[in-house]
Amino acid sequence: MSCELKSETDRNFSYNGLTVRVSSTDSSHLTWLEEFLSPHFEVGDDFAYDCKVALTADSHRYKDVLGKGPQPDGAQIDCFALDSSVVRLPLWMSSSDEQIIFDEKCGVFYVISGNRPDFSILTHDNNMRARTPLMRVVREFAMNHSHRSGCLVIHGSAFVVGGRGVVIAGPKRAGKTTLLIHVLRQAGAQYLSNDRVVVSFEETGPTMRGMPTIVTVRQRTLEMFPPLYRRLLVSSYHSRLTLSETTQRPLQSARPGEDGRFNLSPVQFCQLLQASPIAQGRVQALVFPRVTGGSGAIELEQLSAEAAAARLAESLFGGPSGRITSDVFTLSGSGSCPDQATLESLCRRVTSRVRCFECRLGEEAYQNEASATTFLRQVLE
Repeated sequence: MSCELKSETDRNFSYNGLTVRVSSTDSSHLTWLEEFLSPHFEVGDDFAYDCKVALTADSHRYKDVLGKGPQPDGAQIDCFALDSSVVRLPLWMSSSDEQIIFDEKCGVFYVISGNRPDFSILTHDNNMRARTPLMRVVREFAMNHSHRSGCLVIHGSAFVVGGRGVVIAGPKRAGKTTLLIHVLRQAGAQYLSNDRVVVSFEETGPTMRGMPTIVTVRQRTLEMFPPLYRRLLVSSYHSRLTLSETTQRPLQSARPGEDGRFNLSPVQFCQLLQASPIAQGRVQALVFPRVTGGSGAIELEQLSAEAAAARLAESLFGGPSGRITSDVFTLSGSGSCPDQATLESLCRRVTSRVRCFECRLGEEAYQNEASATTFLRQVLE
């Protein structure tokens, strides 16, 4: 672990025992990153760190690197793990021992020195899109560290009520975000995560910690909560802006992306819902939602530990095997990812300690707040 003096252009971000030092030529990017990752990542004064990531805006250098072009063989490398796939990006020509990767969508190069653990992100001047890859790199280090430290990473959302946590696990379009919104509109429910939940194992039972992501909300989901939708439309939220920056720019309503979805930072999502965020909590229950497409409200059916373990194994982040990870943003000597048998054993370890439910969501699931109150009482009793 390295240690350097603190400066105004760098900060340390810690997650589950891993510390990433981040520096930037523009301190506003660090302010945004801290707001985006808090409270799940701790930002402290201890400047010992495990790896370093530097974001540099230099249009001349960026243009020079861009001109070198991709490697002639068209080689690509796995960079960022998604819920069921991985982002592969092209390797770029380099005249040194550096490995250079191009992210055209965000307008950045990832530069990996031969002397790891120093990494850098190169972009052109005034590129706000560079904030997203900066966050992704820090988060990828934390994800890979968590995988290799014996944690279980679940594809799910989560909330906490009075210290007791509920994980809503399942594949895309299972209804996780909509159910989370419905619950967070109730007094006392705190936001923990929208897409990724990291479960570790303590003597007292499984503990969950949120892994920050851009919160994507479909228009159809918002239409189920008209007051919420109206508040969003008069906001200036954008996932690459801090709350302060949204109030400083010329007033413009939040707009969906090309896919028709609204993308918010976690803190914007919490402010929209008037809910407070929380970093971690004790896992009290696991819920596996299923949209029925038929009549009815919210129906819960308790599952056996064995049945729930099978469902949980299918809801791991990284696909059914839970083993989709990246090759780039990890530290040498940090161990290997758990194999399939280990993951299945960890799933059984969770479901044997908490109550587990299938949650059937009918067409009337969100028509009144009483259904959320009943849901909370049943899963947390």
